Amino acid sequence: MKRKKGDFLKYIIFLLGLVTVSLLVFTAVRDNNDAYCLSIPKSSVVFSPFEIDGNAELDTWAITNSPDTDGLSWTTAHVIEDYEIDASSATYGIRIMNTNKCLIIRNCEVSMASRDGIALMMCENVKIMDCNLYDNEQCGLRLASSSDLVVSDNVARRNTFGFNSQGSNHCNITKNIAENNNIDGFDFLGSNNMNVIGNTAKNSECGIYLANSDSNTISDNKISSMTSNGIYLRADCDNNEVFNNRMCDNEPENVVDLGTNNNIYDNTCSSAGIPGYNLIGLIGFAVISIVGTSIIISVKKKNYK
Repeated sequence: MKRKKGDFLKYIIFLLGLVTVSLLVFTAVRDNNDAYCLSIPKSSVVFSPFEIDGNAELDTWAITNSPDTDGLSWTTAHVIEDYEIDASSATYGIRIMNTNKCLIIRNCEVSMASRDGIALMMCENVKIMDCNLYDNEQCGLRLASSSDLVVSDNVARRNTFGFNSQGSNHCNITKNIAENNNIDGFDFLGSNNMNVIGNTAKNSECGIYLANSDSNTISDNKISSMTSNGIYLRADCDNNEVFNNRMCDNEPENVVDLGTNNNIYDNTCSSAGIPGYNLIGLIGFAVISIVGTSIIISVKKKNYK
């Protein structure tokens, strides 16, 4: 009987090991899916904060820093790339003003500005991609009175606002991550016809905040752990489309709509859950648990016949 009990104990230990390993694996899958990329920038050159005002100044800057580009098309766009900027001595890390030439800001890391990490003011035709913006006093990225911008695959964390748009229009804000910012992950003031799609907002006051903003598309975003609502549309927001967003553990509400003619539908809202665990991970965990339990039952029957 002692040997049988010993065998039974071994199987219990084996099962517990399986459960522990599965939890570790699926936690890693969850964290990999939801976490920001800590490897940004992939390669970098330490660079001082700088400002550019106007097309002529942008062209002059590009002669040294982005040679063989003219900014007349996306094929020949000026490029700001692979810069690591500690802006602790400056108001902005990168500020671009009054330009409409094609400009790409890519794979840059900007931190510690007394105002904004990256700021675009009265700009058109700019793409900001794969940048890491953190520990800036106000905004990770600010868009002011600008249009026709692409903001994609950036990470903003530990700023007051992750991504802020004031008086900007016709921009695509996609696949960005805003995490642990003090107030809003994504903040839109007087901004219209914006596509805000596929972003993630976590651990701030409000995930996506709209004020005096109309005809925007807010879809397929993941918003969790907000202390002042997941998505908030102020009373002066009209004709916005809000759909297919996933929201979890936001207080006091996942969606607040105080505006007029906003179309809000097909959003997934919950007050509790396991944010970040994907369906495959949960199924895998269940399968391992069932298999382990079956082994114990079969061994128990064998030993105690």
